[in-house]
Amino acid sequence: MMRHWEVAEQELMSDRAIGKAYLRIGAGPMWRPAILPELLVDMQRRFPKIVFELRNSRYATSLTDLLEGRLDILFTGVTIDDPQDFRLVALALTKVINNVMAREDHPIFAARDAAGAVPPERLLDYPWLVHSELPIYQATTQHGLFERLGREPDIRLSCESLHSTLSILQRSDCLCLLPDAAVLATSSPRIVPVPVNLNYRHARTGVIYREELSDWAPVRQLIALCKERFHLENPPETGSSDQQ
Repeated sequence: MMRHWEVAEQELMSDRAIGKAYLRIGAGPMWRPAILPELLVDMQRRFPKIVFELRNSRYATSLTDLLEGRLDILFTGVTIDDPQDFRLVALALTKVINNVMAREDHPIFAARDAAGAVPPERLLDYPWLVHSELPIYQATTQHGLFERLGREPDIRLSCESLHSTLSILQRSDCLCLLPDAAVLATSSPRIVPVPVNLNYRHARTGVIYREELSDWAPVRQLIALCKERFHLENPPETGSSDQQ
C-alpha cells in the first residue's frame, strides 16, 4: 500500500524540482544481458521523467521484495507458473532454452560428427563451470549428464556472477549450462551452444508484477514492449486476483 501511494504521488508531480518517479525492476540472468537493456533504452525515451532502476533479482527474496515494494516488476523464470499471491500477476512471455555453452574456438567442436553433433560422452573430457545464481543450474548440470552417461561432470568452478561466468568461459576450456539469451552479447570470442542432445527441459519465463500497478503507464508500456519483443498478442496470464 505504501509503494502504491508513493507511485500515485509521483504521478501527480509536475514540478521537476520535486523529483522524479522510480520504476524498480528486478531481473534474472536471462533478462539482464541482452533483453532488458534494449527495452529500457526505448522506455527512457518514452518516459524521460522516470528513473528506471534495474536490479539483480535474488532467487530466495525476489517475490518478497516484489510484494513488499522493494521491486515493482520482476523478470524471471522462477515460480512464473504460480506466483502464489492474489496481489501478483504473472505473464509468461517465452521459454528459456538451456544449452551447454563453450567459447566458439573450444576444442570440443572438433569432435562433431558428420551430422554436426558432438557425442555426449565428449562432455566428460572437459572441466565444468556452474553458474550458481540459480540453484537449478547446478542440479541440472549434475543430473543431466548422469542420467545420460552414468557419470557426473567434473565441476571445477562455481560462479554466481553471470559476467564472471562468461569471462571464465571465454578464457578457458570449461563448459557451462546457460540459457541462450545469456550469451547473446558476448564477443571475442563468442560463447555459443555446443551441438549436443541432452534433452534438457525448457522452462517458461516472463514477468511478475503487483496488480495495483497494472494501470501505471510505464508498467503498461514495458509489458507491451515485452509482448512485441516476443511476438505475442495475448499471452496467457496467471495468478491475477480475477482468477483466484
